[in-house]
Amino acid sequence: MGEVTVKGPAGASVFCLVGGGVVVLLALMIPFNRFLFLPSMISGIIVLIGGVMLYEKPTSHSLWSSLVIVVAVADLLGVLYFLYSPVAQALLPTLVASVGPLLALIGGVIGLAWKPIGTRSSNQSLNA
Repeated sequence: MGEVTVKGPAGASVFCLVGGGVVVLLALMIPFNRFLFLPSMISGIIVLIGGVMLYEKPTSHSLWSSLVIVVAVADLLGVLYFLYSPVAQALLPTLVASVGPLLALIGGVIGLAWKPIGTRSSNQSLNA
């Protein structure tokens, strides 16, 4: 059997890709409202890019994870604003809209906590 090599934090990337995909899909479902469409689309694309870069550039996982976390928190704040807004008419779609940012936030936290396998701390000697 062949070996499978994993470049970066695969679990974090999957969470980010699914979360970003959900945000983009929900943004595409409401294109008639430009106030919601553009920010959701931009944040979803940023999360998707962050998920790909987490896997492709594992050496800079802290940067990409932090970016995903910031965008996911901003997106969650937007969802919470509409949840408690007096103009919010649909509770269920607003709650569904929080799934994508929550998944992205989980992926960002996992990516931030991820450590590459086989790295040595500065205290370990190379001969040990």
